[in-house]
Amino acid sequence: MLAKRRPPLVAVLALSVTALLGRTLWVAGPNLIDTFGAVPPVPAAAGGGRSDGSRLSGDVVAVTQRPPGVGPTLPRRRARPAARVWDAAPPASAPQPTLRRLAQSLQEPSPPEVDLAYFVQVSAANVALLPRLMAAIYHPDNAYAVHFDVKVEAAVVADTLDKVGSALAALATEGAPSERQQGNNIKAQRTKVTLPENVLVMDRTPVTYRGITTVLNTLEGMSALLGYTRPAADRLSRAVADAERPPWTYFINLSASDYPLLSATATRRLLGRPDVAARQANFITLHPRTQWATATRNRYRRLVVDSGVGVLGATNTDPHLPAVATAVHPTSVVHPLWAKGGARPSTADAAPPALLAKGGAWMIITRPFVTYATSSSDARRALVAMANGLSSSEHFFPTLLLQPSWRDSVLPHALRAVCWDPDRTHGAAAGIMQHPNTIDLVVPDERAATRAAISDGKGVRGGASDGDGDDDMPPPSAGPFGARVAGSPYLFARKFSRPDAPLLDWIDAHRLGQGRRGEGSAQAATAEARAGTHVEWLLRQPPQQAVGA
Repeated sequence: MLAKRRPPLVAVLALSVTALLGRTLWVAGPNLIDTFGAVPPVPAAAGGGRSDGSRLSGDVVAVTQRPPGVGPTLPRRRARPAARVWDAAPPASAPQPTLRRLAQSLQEPSPPEVDLAYFVQVSAANVALLPRLMAAIYHPDNAYAVHFDVKVEAAVVADTLDKVGSALAALATEGAPSERQQGNNIKAQRTKVTLPENVLVMDRTPVTYRGITTVLNTLEGMSALLGYTRPAADRLSRAVADAERPPWTYFINLSASDYPLLSATATRRLLGRPDVAARQANFITLHPRTQWATATRNRYRRLVVDSGVGVLGATNTDPHLPAVATAVHPTSVVHPLWAKGGARPSTADAAPPALLAKGGAWMIITRPFVTYATSSSDARRALVAMANGLSSSEHFFPTLLLQPSWRDSVLPHALRAVCWDPDRTHGAAAGIMQHPNTIDLVVPDERAATRAAISDGKGVRGGASDGDGDDDMPPPSAGPFGARVAGSPYLFARKFSRPDAPLLDWIDAHRLGQGRRGEGSAQAATAEARAGTHVEWLLRQPPQQAVGA
């Protein structure tokens, strides 16, 4: 009887590998067709996903109708939907990514991010907006300094900080639900939460609109953030961490009336771009050079007194003291530098002795420039020179940034969406406006027109959509500036007046994305790509053209 011969080991291994490969191709066949087929996938940043802002999973690509002239793809093994879209994470039964796509995702480096420092100025008029703003811009690796004007009562400050603490605590656990979603439980939560260590609350000091105290207030916020260090177990480890990487790279000043148009993570990515870092870019809006002489003459020819600097150390920390009102007081005294030989200038059009640059009060600036603005002799001289003028915040930082050592770093826009529309002032005289439009207000006549248009079936959309449907535009209840906000390539918009504005709800859903700090919807990705294109355009501007020379 013949003995049975065993098959060779090589043959056994070959059969096993063949069986395993066949099973893998049978299970992952549709995914392989999507990956290697001739139809290109639709990227999320180009407007993929649903119009309601839901998220397109990264594991499944969206397949569109084949364009003319494109060759046929491989036949599908079994019918299945062209794309799968989820509002959150894919279910457990979702197809797994292919091996090739997994390898590509592991090889692609994550976009670089930079830590940011925010200085938020709060007044009595916008204090109610602070909790929602902080929830929208918060990131655990950023630093925040919050300043309340002395005119805000101490009880209001304490209540507002409780709301901020509750909003940030909810953000860390459940994606920052609004107060309406939290209901009555928010009152119980406010007594148990505290502010994170990266949120600094400054002493209340007087701030005068159009006075020098607005500049002093910003410099104090800069100094507070320069002294911020990352939380650590001990002082030595904190010093080592700060030496390896500064606690923050960019300084951004905001009013509580501002609101972001990109998520906190997207903003960190945009300012962390290699081309922005190579330029050491400082973002500030510059007015045309032809306006500088007129503004200098109108604001500095006569001396102005800011009552906010009348008393040193007037922080009004005692809750029983009344709020202190401050104002600017123009005098009849002509600045001595404007007179020739002790005589007053013969005409109001006399050339100024020194030309001050004119720009916006809002900026996104680098840490080295913040150090320069708070400690250099140039900054001290400029502060004294502008102490007795109007709207010094629109001259102090632009003038410093246009010094020879910083001029080439200037990108002439602060990346803020601000509307100056005289036709929307509803009764105010057209011409030069003192304040920008409040973009979340809807006046009664516009509400009536909106209701009439909806009842007629016409709809009111105020502009072309950049997405897949009408949901990509703010609803009519968002007001007349919704279309401008939807198409804006900037990082922030101002000014808002209501914490429950429908336009803010739309921004949360369509611009900040899901979870506010993480990756969001296709609309949020489109907004980030649009902002990146605008920054690229700014980087291509020659430095001399940027300063209007």
